[in-house]
Amino acid sequence: MNSALIVIDVQRDVVANACRRGEVIANIVGLVDRAREERGVERLVVCGAQTDACIRSTLHGAIARGYNATLVSDAHTTDDCSWATPPLSAEQVIAHTNFYWNWQRTPRAAGGTNLAAEVVFS
Repeated sequence: MNSALIVIDVQRDVVANACRRGEVIANIVGLVDRAREERGVERLVVCGAQTDACIRSTLHGAIARGYNATLVSDAHTTDDCSWATPPLSAEQVIAHTNFYWNWQRTPRAAGGTNLAAEVVFS
């Protein structure tokens, strides 16, 4: 299955205080290097920032449109969600999203997660 990589909001100010920032950026750089030759896309591979907003919206939009959508579990990040009730740490948001995305399905598409090192683009 050919895949396209989507890198979301990895900008200096967006990830300045993000959880595991250095590790996530290193994993994204490796993914970009491996994803340079993309053709006939059937699956979207999603990484970047902010897990609680842009990442989740992109994933749900992808499977709603019939794309299989893989979340790279060690290549997305966010800030603490102190505004939430109850307040959630960035690690809690990331772990929850990694957990629930494995079970997302529509009649035409499926979600799932992989580690950056496990992602194959063709």
